[in-house]
Amino acid sequence: MKKSNLKIPKTLKIGGFIWKVLENQDVSNESGMFGSTHFKQQKFFIEPIASVTQQKREQCLLHEILHAVWWQTGLFERYKDTPKIEEEIIHTLSNGIYQVLKDNKLLK
Repeated sequence: MKKSNLKIPKTLKIGGFIWKVLENQDVSNESGMFGSTHFKQQKFFIEPIASVTQQKREQCLLHEILHAVWWQTGLFERYKDTPKIEEEIIHTLSNGIYQVLKDNKLLK
């Protein structure tokens, strides 16, 4: 199996804001998740490579990016009374986008 080529950066610019991407095994303590988005600090936490596969880290990063976009575009405020909707939509989109990228060899 070939290695995937999605770079896990140290920072990302999303909607004009700089977000830090940090590896932290403690994110699994947050309800068994692989990643976490901290909006006020503009930080993503993802599991380190020693804990999960590279593919899961890549999909997780896409997932957390979508949370940031959701928040920065105001959808967070619009749907704040129904947080399960946010997670369902973002989970579906992150898995779907990841599959499209992999299946079309946009990620090797």
